[in-house]
Amino acid sequence: MKRSQLVEEYILSGLTLVVWYKEKNISKSSIYAYIKKYYKSGVTSVSEPKWGEITIPKMNELSTILLKIGTIVIHIKNGFDTKTLSEILSVVMNLC
Repeated sequence: MKRSQLVEEYILSGLTLVVWYKEKNISKSSIYAYIKKYYKSGVTSVSEPKWGEITIPKMNELSTILLKIGTIVIHIKNGFDTKTLSEILSVVMNLC
């Protein structure tokens, strides 16, 4: 990675310099030199990262999970109540 890219990564990270260079295993003297050269090169601003958009398809309303514990079979349908499932699993685990 280029030194200028490292400096830009630091600037965009939102971390303090000390935390950032320790996480990257870069020496204090090196990062200070990189930053000095970076700003001497005439750079006035850092470009913000570009974000994309993704679409997560809807789950089929009829989706189910089949959970088998020993001889017990539990069908879990899309939109189940997690508290109820937790209570059911607690009872089942005590039976096993």
